[in-house]
Formats: sequence, structure tokens, C-alpha cells
Amino acid sequence: LSPKAVRGALVSLTEISINIGVLLGFIAGWALDGLGEHVSWRWMLGLGCFPPVVIAACLCYIPESPRWLLKNGHSEAAFKILCRLGTTQEAQHALDDLSAQIKRDQELQ
Repeated sequence: LSPKAVRGALVSLTEISINIGVLLGFIAGWALDGLGEHVSWRWMLGLGCFPPVVIAACLCYIPESPRWLLKNGHSEAAFKILCRLGTTQEAQHALDDLSAQIKRDQELQ
């Protein structure tokens, strides 16, 4: 969940991050090319393994989805997560909106 005011910027940030990652990959390949035929590929492979390891370590800190928690009857946990993202009033408003959406989805099925 992201606030409506920054949603577009976050999408743009994702695209920019991808392009910066590709650029850094090319720069790293160019910089490591001079190490020698038998050494440079090992460094390129090793450096390529670093970002996924960092991302995997960061996954431990990502909270559960408030929508999933609501669907499974954990409204208090959903409210706590929403409170971390904004004020208590905003969290309650988002919780009410999510509850209404889930109810509509269940009625359609």
C-alpha cells in the first residue's frame, strides 16, 4: 500500500531503478573485462549474486499484506500494519475501504 500522493512516483522509481541496474551491469562488465579471461567472469558472477542475497535478507522485514490479513480474519494485525504507514485515522479509513472491497469481492464470487 502506498499513499495516493506518491503512487506515480513509486512506479517511476521502479522503472528508473531497473535502468540504473542495467547501466551498472554494463559498467561492471566493462570494468572487470581487463582482469583477464579466467578471472573476470568469476567476479561478474559473484557480483551478480550480491543483490539477490541482499533482497532475500530484506524479505524478513516486509510485513504481511493488510488485505490478506483481513481476508483471513486478522483485522487487528492489519490495523497495526496500516498504522505503521500513516496516522491512526488514515489507517482506520484504509481498513474500512479494504473491508468494503473484500466484501464486494466475496459477493461477486
